[in-house]
Amino acid sequence: MQESLPSYINRLASVHALPVSTFFSRELVPLIASPADRSLVSNYFGNSSRYLLLGDRLASKVAAHLARLTAVPQVTALVHRYLAGSLGWTRDLRGQVAWCPECFVEWHQAGKPLYFPLLWAFRATRCCLHHNVLLRDACPDCSRHFSYLVGRTWKGDCFQCGRSFGDGSPVSMPTHIDVESTRLVEGLVTWAAGLTAPADFHSVLLSNVAAAAAAVGGAKPLSKAIVRSPTVVGFWLRRRQSPTLTSLLRLGLVFGVPLEDWLSGAMGPERFQNVCPVPATVPWLSDRATSVPAAHVQDVLRLALDQPADPPPSLYALARTIPASSSRLYRDFRELTSQIVTRHWVYCAQRKKDYAAELAALVRGAIAERRASGLPLTAHGVFRHLGSRWPLSRRRFRDVFCKVRLT
Repeated sequence: MQESLPSYINRLASVHALPVSTFFSRELVPLIASPADRSLVSNYFGNSSRYLLLGDRLASKVAAHLARLTAVPQVTALVHRYLAGSLGWTRDLRGQVAWCPECFVEWHQAGKPLYFPLLWAFRATRCCLHHNVLLRDACPDCSRHFSYLVGRTWKGDCFQCGRSFGDGSPVSMPTHIDVESTRLVEGLVTWAAGLTAPADFHSVLLSNVAAAAAAVGGAKPLSKAIVRSPTVVGFWLRRRQSPTLTSLLRLGLVFGVPLEDWLSGAMGPERFQNVCPVPATVPWLSDRATSVPAAHVQDVLRLALDQPADPPPSLYALARTIPASSSRLYRDFRELTSQIVTRHWVYCAQRKKDYAAELAALVRGAIAERRASGLPLTAHGVFRHLGSRWPLSRRRFRDVFCKVRLT
């Protein structure tokens, strides 16, 4: 299973014993961003890190610079810019990482590194075909979700409760459509790994969709078979719009044709004779998020307030777990929303205060050590004396150093 680009960045930073944020800001950002944009390093982490999976201009640039820095040209193949440009799979990616706990246990016992394959990043990848279990996207203990890339390096454990991702908690068995959907996406990703040159995938795909429509009797029968709007199917046939990965997945399930065959060459009408029904209410086969009932949203918000958590979840984190948009929470649940925001703000303020106190104590200790050794008490000298005991920028250190000297 091919590794994803964020997973490779995390392993590379871990090998060099650096936080991901430090590795990214010192090694990659000076190469991929202008001096005016280097302060926006945080845009590559958290929820925005999923865009490094797309194969677009940003992900391709990061992969190219990593290949040059590591002298491993195969790193450029971690992103599929030729295929992603034709399918536009932005909405088909998971918002957070998912993993197979059985795979993690097996890799750990074999002494292999833990990583996140690109296959697991798609919403339509529901299970692990090797172990026949559903993928997990939250910690089984604290139910926390995780972004593809964070400031710290992955160690295979939950950042909040410390529970291992490969623990022995019970896992669910996949359904038939879970397995079929995963197999189709796996075939597409495996085929895309061998693409080394651009091709007119868009034209080939639309030609095959037109052949499928002709085989079943036109746009309306095709739209009814794949449970898609006739207007959307009409846009495909008039070449005004191309199917997304989700729509392509529906076509593959209905006609039993692998996804890579829709893109690799022209198909005859004999490939579209067997039509199988596809459930219309499968969440990962929809481009739009399903509406969550207001009663469920209210219960989740009240439960988050009633149960103490360390750290307390932010409103945006709760919105992703429901899932619901933050604007809806602000509009329809103002009282509960304000309590959650206030509690998280108090926690962040106290955390900043504790962080400042710990950092000041560390700087005082370094000053005392240099004074006892008879060394000059300059900001540069104390900064070098600290070494790697605290990941800190020079500007931030000078502010702390000056405040400590004044007190």
